[in-house]
Parts: sequence; structure tokens; C-alpha cells
Amino acid sequence: MSPNTTGPYADASAPDIQKTPFIDRFVTSPTSYSASANAGCRPSLERLDLNPIFIRQTGPLNWARRTFVRQLYKRVLKREQVITLPSGRPMTLPLGSSFASEIYITGCNVDWGAERLFYDMLTGKGAFLDIGANIGYFALYMAPRATRTFAFEPDPRSIARLESNLTGQGDIELVPMAVGREAGTAQFTLAGAPELSSLSAAGSSGSSGNADTVSVPVVTIDGFVKERGLQVEAIKTDIEGFDLDALLAATETLKGQRPLVLTEAPMNAEIAALAEGVDYAIWCYALNRETGTKRFIEGKNLKSAESAKMLFMVPSERVGELRSKA
Repeated sequence: MSPNTTGPYADASAPDIQKTPFIDRFVTSPTSYSASANAGCRPSLERLDLNPIFIRQTGPLNWARRTFVRQLYKRVLKREQVITLPSGRPMTLPLGSSFASEIYITGCNVDWGAERLFYDMLTGKGAFLDIGANIGYFALYMAPRATRTFAFEPDPRSIARLESNLTGQGDIELVPMAVGREAGTAQFTLAGAPELSSLSAAGSSGSSGNADTVSVPVVTIDGFVKERGLQVEAIKTDIEGFDLDALLAATETLKGQRPLVLTEAPMNAEIAALAEGVDYAIWCYALNRETGTKRFIEGKNLKSAESAKMLFMVPSERVGELRSKA
């Protein structure tokens, strides 16, 4: 679906989204940007030190300072850093993780303010499903405002790191499974960077270049929620192109429990149809790739010069609350 440039918020000025007191005080921004507004929300894993837009938005001094510290730990001290997330939970940053470097250099603002807004919207009255947990960033960030957190991660390399980060976190349960449209087993492609691993496309061998594959168990959101008897307040999906599949198998939960959803799914006709069918709206932080400015808009008003990294799927009855906190 081509971006819709009409609507009451199409030309709204960018609000200040830097409200969270991060580990340090500094302005942050995304590390990279997709080529077009509907190319998808996952940023390419460009080297942080070679991204001029990232440097400009972060601020040259802040970027230099935090990049220096991160490289000091990785290359000289060879010691993992432990940071405190904005919600108060400690988190260990693995040395070999590009995502960990993003977390540190952006001061826990990897998703352009989406994580802060997502946290602000939680009330602590239901479970949080972190689908594509990786090293535990969202699970640890949101856990203080969830009755229980379930961290879904099928990549065996990430599972080891995730287990370490969840040690002592009794309110977070690691679920070593993939989430998809149908329950069963599936081939899972192990990309060079665990952040980019995903279920293999239907009909493919699952192999891409030198990537290895493993067989993993797959659950659906509706099936898991029903089996565990959960009341769910929030769901986050970041599963490399399979987000829509996971959400299409969550319609009972979406209709019946009305959880807030944050997803990496691209803004297109399919996600719009899903949202409309369950009486949800789609909003996002949009970045203008030409000017570097951000604004909070309804997804259908995304312009061709803008990218959205994560989408909020919000129950129609909570749109006003979401906008007021953005």
C-alpha cells in the first residue's frame, strides 16, 4: 500500500519524544533507515560508526563518547557491560551483539521512542508477550509493568544470552519457541547476526547463502494464551518478516482482550486490514529520511520520504491515550 499523505496529522510537526530519563542524558536517534516508507521496519545492521545520520541525530560528542566506551569494553577490557534500563532492571550487554551496541549507544532508545511510549501505556494489569526477545531488551524493560512476561526466542545462540539476562528475574519466563500462523514445527534460519534470524519462508529449504537452519517448535499467540489461561495487556513482535503471520493467529486475543501491540511489521494493506478487522488503529513514530525529523502519526499518513521502524496497533478506544502520551 502506498503511503497515504492525507489526513489531519499528515503535516503535524514532530513532537518531543525524548522524555525518558535514560542512563545518561543525551539526544538519541535510530541507527539506520529503510529505503522507503513501506520497505519494512527492520533497520539494516549498518555499522554505527559509519552512519552519518545517526551521528548527527545522536550528537557528535555523545556518539563519540559512547562509541568509545563501548569499544573499550569490547576490544580492550573484553568485559560485558551491565546497564540499568529506564524501568530499573539491570541488563548485561553481550560483547558480540550488534543489538547490544545499539542499546548502549542510543541510551535505550533503539526504536525511536517507541519503547518508552509502550512502557508508559502499560498498567500492570496483564501479561506481556515479547515475541522475538533476542537478548531480553523489551522483556526486561517492560517486566515491571506486567503481571508476568513471556520471552519467546527460538534462536539457540540468543537463548544462551537471554537465559543469562533473565537469571534472577522470576517474573519473566523464557519460552524457547517461535511464534507463527500455525502451531507445529518449522525450519528456522540462523543468520550471521542473531538479530536477523527468522523462520524460513514456506516452500524454501530454509538455507540462505551460508546460513544454517534448525527445526524449532512453533506456537500461535491465541493457542499459547488459551493454553496458559492468560490475560494479556501487551504484545511486541520483532520476528524478521513473520510479524503479520503471528498477528493473524492472534485475532481471538485481540478481539477479546484488547492488548496493545508493538510490531515490526511494515505499514501495508495487509496489516491495515488486520487492524480494521479487530477495531484497532495503527500509529507510529515516523522519521523523515531527508531532514532527520520525527513525528507521531497515524500509519496511513506515512509519507514516501518517511520510514516507520515499529508500529503501534492500538485498540480504537485507547487511541486518545496513546496520542496524549506520545
